[in-house]
Amino acid sequence: MRPSATLLLSSLIIISANAQETTDSVSAAKTLEEITVKATPVIRKTDRDVYAISDEVKQRSSSAFNLLSNIGIPSVSVNDMMRKITVNGKDAEIRINGRKADINQFYAIPVENIRRIEFIDNPGLKYDGAVAVINVVVINPDRGGSLSLSDMQAFNYGWNNANLSATIEHGKSQLNVRGFGNIRNNVPIFRDYNDRYNMPDGSVVERDETPVRGHFKNIGIYPAVDYNYYVPEKTNIYISAYFPMNFGQELLYVGNLATRGTTGSTRLTDRQRDPNKNQQLSAYIEQKLPRSQTIMANIGWGRSTGISRRIYSEEPDACDISDELHIDNNIHNRRTSWSAETDYTKAWDTNSLTAGVRYSGSVNRAHYLHDTDPTLTVRQTTDRLYFFGEYSLQAGKWNVTAGAAGTWQDNSTEGKHVSKLHFTPRLSVAWRYNDISRWSFTLSSMTLSPSVGETSPIVQQVDGFIIQQGNPSLKSYVSYKSRLRYGFAFGQRFSGSISTSFQHSPDPVQEYYTWKDGKILHTWNNSGYASYFETTLSPRWECIPGWATLSGSVTFSRSWTKGHNYRHNLSNWSGNVDATVYHWGFDATLQYERGIAYQLGERIQRGESYTICQVGYSWSDWHFAFGLFNPIGRYSQETTVSSALVKQKTVMRTTACDRMPFLQISYNISWGRQTRHASRKLESDLSGSGASAAGR
Repeated sequence: MRPSATLLLSSLIIISANAQETTDSVSAAKTLEEITVKATPVIRKTDRDVYAISDEVKQRSSSAFNLLSNIGIPSVSVNDMMRKITVNGKDAEIRINGRKADINQFYAIPVENIRRIEFIDNPGLKYDGAVAVINVVVINPDRGGSLSLSDMQAFNYGWNNANLSATIEHGKSQLNVRGFGNIRNNVPIFRDYNDRYNMPDGSVVERDETPVRGHFKNIGIYPAVDYNYYVPEKTNIYISAYFPMNFGQELLYVGNLATRGTTGSTRLTDRQRDPNKNQQLSAYIEQKLPRSQTIMANIGWGRSTGISRRIYSEEPDACDISDELHIDNNIHNRRTSWSAETDYTKAWDTNSLTAGVRYSGSVNRAHYLHDTDPTLTVRQTTDRLYFFGEYSLQAGKWNVTAGAAGTWQDNSTEGKHVSKLHFTPRLSVAWRYNDISRWSFTLSSMTLSPSVGETSPIVQQVDGFIIQQGNPSLKSYVSYKSRLRYGFAFGQRFSGSISTSFQHSPDPVQEYYTWKDGKILHTWNNSGYASYFETTLSPRWECIPGWATLSGSVTFSRSWTKGHNYRHNLSNWSGNVDATVYHWGFDATLQYERGIAYQLGERIQRGESYTICQVGYSWSDWHFAFGLFNPIGRYSQETTVSSALVKQKTVMRTTACDRMPFLQISYNISWGRQTRHASRKLESDLSGSGASAAGR
């Protein structure tokens, strides 16, 4: 950490030392603790929806994932097979008692510990650009323990998800050991691929790939140990050590590549490998002070080592060996990251103030290995300082929140620094007419930054026509967004929301293609604009009380991009549907999702589309479930490049995920427990990645 950033953070922690967060949702918790909840009531507030978790929902939920799905929050899609949670097709930010967490930490929460779930679909400045937040409020027992085990195994392929979590509580201390493992071993995949290259002499080369075989491997384990020391209404200390490891992530495509207008074919082999090992340590302290004040601080450190390798070859039939093409992009990354943060909150009867400062830094050393050339090492560093202040005022049926954030970021590649400071204001006005109607209008902005791969100056060959090189001069930029939302609720049975938003980014980081030394160069710059419009309807209907629910969302979006000698636009429909029937210990779920598509510069990326059908039964501390992945339709992901020089279309498919039968068994037990509350509201920012081997 740089000395100036260290001094600033230390000063803020000292200045705030005589500074409890009393938010609107905490008062709701105190109310809910005093009643016996049989249904799943929802308290709809101006800034969030609070879902109390009934005993009936807990009894038929085998995990935190399963519980979130059973609640049926409109627009939220939960995929236990893929271990992901999305809101209208976008990744949701998960928090545990306000503390930022990852998917595996969320999965490890014992179901009986979950008191309520808060859904925030319009996060404020302290969430630093999150699309939506799912905050899980858990109880912290003062004695006893719990054990949670689960395993999901496919019948026809090596596809497995396993989870273990063990917790022991004694007095003010809590110790948790958890671990998650996944196996995707030789899962068959193939792709439909075609490309088109416009050459400088005016000729056109068009190629089509016929798939022969391929596979996908992903074997990883994610162990962790957490310690929590909690003094009610006074002090909370949380220490975590996390060691995610991915041993064998590999993607292989083999196909026959035919060039239109010529005879014969070319055997194409495209293999990508990305094994990595990580270590993350973090420490958190929260101190409650008089006059409804809270001071929180967090520090973290992380280290990762990994390989990003792509081996690509083209071997034509009946030709001279000189016509063969062999590419080996082999990168060894070593990344070290650190972060520090402090937040302060002050609450009055109807108003609240939140302010904070966060610093994160990283150093990535990428070693580019070549068969003939000497090894090249590129050192890239990032320093980011984020500070914000936000004030919320409640006046009758109105709530007004206003604030501003500043982001200073310095990116350095081999000693060449590119620094930028942005100020991003935010204003949100909400009006609750009654329990049925809630309106909100938000004007916001946030800072976005280039990735390590986009700034790497090393030239990598992609195929026989394309080379790739990053741009170390890329700068961070600001994206502006306006959003109008109407939330409705007719009792506890029918609810939902309608929202419309428009986002505009001037001078964003965008890719483009140009000619360089007889090759097509794929690179990036700050130019043009990127705009995005979206309208979403998200309803939820409890069609048979205590028996069946139906929820989902449908989104229409349109993207516009203008960059280096190009303009593109894209219209897209996406959405999800979740139907659940449950009674007498049985439950049946049908889930469908169509992935959202984005226009990113000259590239269109469409997310996963899938269906899941599952039937389960709960008995004592056990839960059994049998299901089919994609009982109807075909699994696919799609990437399209549309440039004046290059046109490529890749559709990844797999027969394994079509009609894949699986069995899931879960076991949950607890003993000697008495509950109390603990909250952890910060988490280290150790995100980031190393350089990536160039590929399609």
